[in-house]
Amino acid sequence: MAHIIAVSDEGLDEITNGILLCRNHHKAYDAGLFGINKDYNIIVNRKAINKLRDFGLGGEADKFVRELKQKINLPDNPDFYPNKDYLEKNCKQKGIRQ
Repeated sequence: MAHIIAVSDEGLDEITNGILLCRNHHKAYDAGLFGINKDYNIIVNRKAINKLRDFGLGGEADKFVRELKQKINLPDNPDFYPNKDYLEKNCKQKGIRQ
């Protein structure tokens, strides 16, 4: 599980401060390649993707963006949904425009 707000950044170790991601997406999320807005839509960090292009990784970056879903899957129980304030703070911390 990826923390939305890292525990090292005073994020709480609670279920609403986490999202379930595979290893690759977890690393990409932590690196700020994408974020999730309050409507649970995935937002690509174009600035970060453009930096990858500058390093000659444009093809891989484009493939990554094409394969991203538009919206995350949510648990059946709304009590376990990611905290919307944490999602917004994460995007702000990483400079991801919503």
